[in-house]
Amino acid sequence: MKRMTGLVTCALLAVAFDASAKTTIRYSFQNPLTHPMGMAAQEFANEVKARTNGEVEIALFPGAQLGAPKELIQNLQMGVLDMTMAKPGVLGDLGAPRLNVLSMPYVFRDNAHQEKVLFGPIGDDILKELKPLGVVGLGYWTDSPRHFFFRDKEVTKVGDLKGLKIRSMTGQIFVDMMKAFGTSPTPMAFSELYLALQSGVVDGADQPLTGYFANRFNEVSKSIILDGHDASPTIILISQRSWSKLDPALQAKLREAHVVSARFFEKHEEAQNKKIVEELTSRGIKVIPVADKAPWQAAVQPLYEKYKPVFGDLIERINAVK
Repeated sequence: MKRMTGLVTCALLAVAFDASAKTTIRYSFQNPLTHPMGMAAQEFANEVKARTNGEVEIALFPGAQLGAPKELIQNLQMGVLDMTMAKPGVLGDLGAPRLNVLSMPYVFRDNAHQEKVLFGPIGDDILKELKPLGVVGLGYWTDSPRHFFFRDKEVTKVGDLKGLKIRSMTGQIFVDMMKAFGTSPTPMAFSELYLALQSGVVDGADQPLTGYFANRFNEVSKSIILDGHDASPTIILISQRSWSKLDPALQAKLREAHVVSARFFEKHEEAQNKKIVEELTSRGIKVIPVADKAPWQAAVQPLYEKYKPVFGDLIERINAVK
């Protein structure tokens, strides 16, 4: 029923916007506007309006108003929604399995390595894998890495994860990752996570610092360990149907606006992370650093062997980037 409601809402929006003299692009995503992703989406909307002299406007629908990530992508494919953002693992499950390479734990050595991979030939080649899905990748946002956090446990080493019920994103690679760490993965929608933590349905989950704080998970957890296992980027998507309706000049303007929003997001999230650690500590949340990631990396090596037939060549290319 929820998915049908989202589809009906999008269909009604399509009728309303098609009646407008302007081109209005409907952009829906999971996080609130107070999250760096919401702020960067707003920056993108501002840039598009300015660069097209108001010919194209972006209508934002934050906070999962129109559905969960998979529903939003399906709505893009049907042409009843224009834009969304998604993690590679979600797209991998929908028919672009080689995008999962970007969700592999510890695949990037550091931020500089991630930048070179995503904003170079490898990143361009990976976006081409989206074509069978009927969506176009405008580009990436280099999201901060995800860290584990816990309702009432204190994890200081990878072995402490064994047997814990950890919320997993619904993509298969995320479930496999949680299993590799020794947890009992519990896939669920993001919108259900707060109550699941509050009630003890799960022992913990993972989020970037910004997502952890913006969604108030510090209210229902006592500690977070900065292991940085998943540095997969966020991919900004537009429906192929919507994209093809724009002339090349407007397409170029949207790409330019995306670059501005990507830099905005990166700068804002980096500043936010520093403030968040200070704020969490002041609120009594235990923030645990990880000095040696080698045991964590060793724990997930079986995952690399499992997925080697799917994108082993891309792993080699990524590792070769200096």
